[in-house]
Amino acid sequence: TTEIYTLSLHDALPILGKNEFLFIAGANFDDKNIINQTIKNIKSAANSGTSNFAGAIIIKQNFKNFKTIYYTFYKNYFLMSFSEIMIQKSIKNINSGVGLADNKAFKKLYQKTENQDDAQLFINYETLFSNTGSIFNNSFKNELKLLQNTAYWSAFNISLKRKRLKLTGHTILKPEMQFLSIFKNIRPQKNKGLNLLPEKTSFFLTLNIKSGNYFKYKYEDFLARVKQLNDFQINLAEFYKTYKIKEDETDLYSVTDNEIALIREDINKNGKNPREYIFINFNDKSKTEKFFNQVISKYCKKNNIETSSYYETYKTEEDNYTIAKLPVDNIPEIFYGIIFQNINAKYYTLIDDFIIFGKSASDLKEIINSFEKDKTFKRKSPNYEFIKSLPDESNISFYIDISHSAKNIENSLQKKLSEKFDKNLSSLKRVQGPAVQIIFDSYPAYTTIDIGLNSLTQEISETVWEVRLDTLIETKPFIVINHNTDEKEIVIQDVANKIYLIDKNGKILWTRQLDGKIGRAHV
Repeated sequence: TTEIYTLSLHDALPILGKNEFLFIAGANFDDKNIINQTIKNIKSAANSGTSNFAGAIIIKQNFKNFKTIYYTFYKNYFLMSFSEIMIQKSIKNINSGVGLADNKAFKKLYQKTENQDDAQLFINYETLFSNTGSIFNNSFKNELKLLQNTAYWSAFNISLKRKRLKLTGHTILKPEMQFLSIFKNIRPQKNKGLNLLPEKTSFFLTLNIKSGNYFKYKYEDFLARVKQLNDFQINLAEFYKTYKIKEDETDLYSVTDNEIALIREDINKNGKNPREYIFINFNDKSKTEKFFNQVISKYCKKNNIETSSYYETYKTEEDNYTIAKLPVDNIPEIFYGIIFQNINAKYYTLIDDFIIFGKSASDLKEIINSFEKDKTFKRKSPNYEFIKSLPDESNISFYIDISHSAKNIENSLQKKLSEKFDKNLSSLKRVQGPAVQIIFDSYPAYTTIDIGLNSLTQEISETVWEVRLDTLIETKPFIVINHNTDEKEIVIQDVANKIYLIDKNGKILWTRQLDGKIGRAHV
């Protein structure tokens, strides 16, 4: 049966080491002849040789300008690898009768995916991300260590549809603490920060953490497991001491609600100069302001600086926002660790129920304007249609627009790969995602990965300004010349017969309520 046949392939799988590759397939006598002939007919095929191991004839096939491969046919298996030792390990596994199918965690996941969809994919996080030394550079080593310790296994059914690749499956954890263990008993929630994302968002990572104090308790367990707890606690204790913060009472954990997020916005639409923001959902506005005010006032008092110089009021048509400069630029990293590592958070403001951190006051003004004018990812980006098909509630949501995240990707890759990525960047413009969601409403955790393909390259349309009217537009806009200023202005009328005079910056100069529709306009 298919079940027995597939499980028998797992019996041939040894534990792979660093940079090891093994291809396994079932093969009968006819397959053997076809495969042998196909390999020999490859134009670059050179001389070959053989060796014997445990009764198996291992063929060494050399190629011009390519790596040597080793392959064999053994007990209805076709085995192929760049390493002869890997072939030998597989033969030993077949003879021992002990293989991957004996791994209880793997078997549990396998039973959830067998005989479904077009194909299956199985990921062992530690092994996969231990084998990427030739892909990522040293600047990515901390993130790589996190990925190695994210989970144990994920198993996916792969569904290939027109313009969409969808992977749905489950993720399982080791008994000892791993990063996803933090979220295991947290109920999935809607992503509230999605409403604030600026229109050119090219990356977001949102974590539903239940509460700040709950995250701290779980995150410290994880750091102890990976032997990084001491440095984290030293930095946190130094912050408490410097700014006279009471742990678990008046700190950032105590005012954090259930959501934290990292956002990148591709402001130039080329992936080369992204803005970075950190969103932290707060539970009490006055306590949040008190925490930041204390940090700023303690620093200013110690350094004999006017506290007022650290605050700016930004006035908009709808509200007044306080934008504050902080004495340190990594408060989110101090409290929430590697997720916010090396993100400049020198300034902050409050929008709705979120603390928004940014590199500069001007960046925060931009996101305030995006929010007030509704120039958001949810309303403006063509990629939101792709995102909104995913489940509404999750514990972890991740999205990246590859072509508009070029700088961050290139900075993490080895030099040759980075250059190759940049050279082929234009070919990725039609790719949407990937988008990843992990949902702990049951265990193993439900996990999805979605990748889309547009038939045409879509770009976010540019708008110089937008204006809100009382209702829908009835007439086309009339371009008029103001006889006092010689400036071009716009006259429009809505369906309630109200007319508006709007200047070149999108500001409504005046309105008039009329009884009927206008034909032409002169000012």
